[in-house]
Amino acid sequence: MEPSLFSPENEKRRTNVKRLLCDGSDAKQAEIKGGALRRHVKRLLCDGSDAKRQRHSTERALKLLVKAHRLAHKPPKLRSPWPELTSYRLAHLRLRRTSQTHEELLEIDELLAESVRCPELGPWPRLYRLAVLHRIGAPEALIAAELHRTRKAISEHMQSDEPPDRARLQDPLLNSLELCIYFLGRPYAEIEGLRGTYDEPLGEHENWSLVGPDPDIANIRYSRAFALAELNAVADEHPSALRFCIEENERDSWWQGQQGSKGKLRKDTGSLLAHILSGPGLPVRDALGEEVSDEMRRKAFERFREDLAKITGLSESKFFGDGGRGLRLPEGVVIYGACSPSAWR
Repeated sequence: MEPSLFSPENEKRRTNVKRLLCDGSDAKQAEIKGGALRRHVKRLLCDGSDAKRQRHSTERALKLLVKAHRLAHKPPKLRSPWPELTSYRLAHLRLRRTSQTHEELLEIDELLAESVRCPELGPWPRLYRLAVLHRIGAPEALIAAELHRTRKAISEHMQSDEPPDRARLQDPLLNSLELCIYFLGRPYAEIEGLRGTYDEPLGEHENWSLVGPDPDIANIRYSRAFALAELNAVADEHPSALRFCIEENERDSWWQGQQGSKGKLRKDTGSLLAHILSGPGLPVRDALGEEVSDEMRRKAFERFREDLAKITGLSESKFFGDGGRGLRLPEGVVIYGACSPSAWR
């Protein structure tokens, strides 16, 4: 866990800070579950991002992001990357206010200390945290340690084979200008209203999706990096769950089970699995497209049962639909997947 400037004697104050951020009353909370909650948090993040790029709209954006942060952290807490992402966005917006007290900067440091635990956000949260530590007057040893971690994060980011949008929060030049403002403690109004051409993560142009026991999560669009981040977080929450990933390049698709067992995943098997999880009751035959012949579809169904039987250790008969036809997933088998657009073609 990242070190924080909250000392033991300030534990009571830290508890009050978390209560302020996470415990706000919301009559709709009980009605928002699973995928619906993620979709609601994403909408708040997108609306907040739109607002923050407009002049004199920081306070309006802040209200939206406070609510997104509260929903992502309220028990049961959402899986990564949602808590870290909302903490990062909230910290960023709070730094935009005209001035921050020492107390407020400590709270922002707490938010950034959480956000740096999500590597998919890239090195920017660490860079912003350095600015906060500098303004707080943090001990030299803490700044030196954070600078070392930041250097390492930047080095790994520059050498990564991940697609270039891995940490594309906004234009790097705008990030750099903001960082100068934060170090100097200048009013953000001096640069407010600037915007670049880079997409924000989880924005309109993201085209990956997640599937799982709750079919509603298939309606949320992610970047590849954030889809895989939440899929990896599933392993901690559901150690017995089967996970799979359908990449754009079929040869890179994979499945992973218990005790680290892993293997290649056939494209048709992955598409059928994604279709079953995203829409119970929908005609499974539609998953392979209209151009597929009945014979090709029959063989794809056979391979699906063979593959799932091999992966789960269950009998192929468990994967037959009603009346010995079609496909189904037996009760007790928990499966999550991250799907590129190719899963739906």
